[in-house]
Amino acid sequence: MKIRSRFGFTLVELLVVVAIIGVLIALLLPAVQAAREAARRMQCTNHLKQYMIGIHNYHDTTTSFPHGRGGPTSPNGNVNHGYGWGTTLAVLPFVEQQARFDRWLEMQRTYNGQAPAPWNNTTQSDAFPDIYADPIYTFTCPSDGPARKPMTWLTGVGGKTVEHARGNYATCRADLINNNHSWATTDNQYTRGVFGAAVYYNMSDITDGTSNTIGLSERVVAPNNATRFAIESIYQGGASVETNPTSGCATYKVGNVYPSGTIATRENGLLFSGHIWHTGFNTVLPPNSASCVNTGVHNWGLMSANSHHTGGVNAAKMDGSVVFVSETIDCGNQTWSPGGTAATPNSIDKPSSESNYGVWGALGTRAGGESKGL
Repeated sequence: MKIRSRFGFTLVELLVVVAIIGVLIALLLPAVQAAREAARRMQCTNHLKQYMIGIHNYHDTTTSFPHGRGGPTSPNGNVNHGYGWGTTLAVLPFVEQQARFDRWLEMQRTYNGQAPAPWNNTTQSDAFPDIYADPIYTFTCPSDGPARKPMTWLTGVGGKTVEHARGNYATCRADLINNNHSWATTDNQYTRGVFGAAVYYNMSDITDGTSNTIGLSERVVAPNNATRFAIESIYQGGASVETNPTSGCATYKVGNVYPSGTIATRENGLLFSGHIWHTGFNTVLPPNSASCVNTGVHNWGLMSANSHHTGGVNAAKMDGSVVFVSETIDCGNQTWSPGGTAATPNSIDKPSSESNYGVWGALGTRAGGESKGL
């Protein structure tokens, strides 16, 4: 009788095959992750472009660009109860969100023009949860997962816990650090960028050229947990941060985190808020640097553009193009301080002055007289 031969792997051969497969997976995994991030970054670029196109369509309709913070319905300096609304609300009809904007108008009519601003959590907010809580992915970057989930917000009138949608894209508040976020109309004279508080510039105001002026960039939102990197939070300091902002703010970022107990009470990312710590950034510290507010919170802020992209951030110029800005971009004299305080600013208040913060600062100004660009 003929005995058939049996073929198979020995244990040693099997272990060798498993080891080879493990090595291949280890080699391929970073490449797969890099490819996924490249795809997310491309989608992020597309979202920024859509947002900027919406801003330009707003300009075509109203003959001015929208505010950074103010009344959203028209470029007439409307300072009703919605004075704190951001650019995102104003451009909703121009980014295929007319239904969402109509719901906001309905809320305004329901409460006689006194619809609650994003931080006022009252029963009015509860009556229209879709306006506040439902995410709009056009305003989010796929590389920042938490941005696609609403955050729980506890503050304002009534002290209620209300969910609010968040976003990653912020308007440029240029190179002035003393942003003076009071409700006073004197905010206007401290605006060197295209977006400010209750101000509405048009194309002719951008004398540096739209290809040399940045309008939008990225901000990472705070995750729904206690462990946060510096780019996911805001340092809340005192007068030393305010009077020596560049070195003071940058010093508190130790590696990728802030020291324990120093995270600001104001988290970044409320989609419809026009306050700088939610939807604004400065062209002062390099991308992915620290962000700071003073102890008064409402009066002063230095916000850095940041993202989860390696090495920098996406930014949209006012001509509609989107560029990647490296963390190593020239930021000029980082030891220079405008001095003064939020109550009595002593900073550059002339739009035609050249920025002290290098190429990055120059890109933020609309009329600084600089020819620097990317």
